[in-house]
Amino acid sequence: MIDEFLQDYAEADMVTGHNLLRFDLPVLNADMIRLGLGVLPEKLVQDTMKLKKTKGLKKGQGNLAIMLGVRAKKRDMDWADWDAAYEWDAVIEGDVFVDWSKVVERCVTDVKQHKQLRKRLLEEGLLKPPILWKP
Repeated sequence: MIDEFLQDYAEADMVTGHNLLRFDLPVLNADMIRLGLGVLPEKLVQDTMKLKKTKGLKKGQGNLAIMLGVRAKKRDMDWADWDAAYEWDAVIEGDVFVDWSKVVERCVTDVKQHKQLRKRLLEEGLLKPPILWKP
């Protein structure tokens, strides 16, 4: 899975995400190190949590989406849902299968909401410009 991601990452001029700078990229970087793959290369990044100066504004993706009228909803998953998603689902003829359906649905809906949110943030002039992320 990480090989496919790295190929797409290498081809991208810029990556975008919500809380990408504080969570996603450092977690991916740690996984790369654990797998003996070095570190993620530098990349131009735009994080939709990085808004122009605000105070007292809840900047979670879902909160911003509601505030800006984004129609896409993402599947909610709390800690227990994530934990259950990673549990072994069934054993059939000695093969073990994991039910990733909830995780896949969460990822797909998260990306759809993010894309719409980023578009609205750009339209409203609320988003800070991209920066160069360095591991």
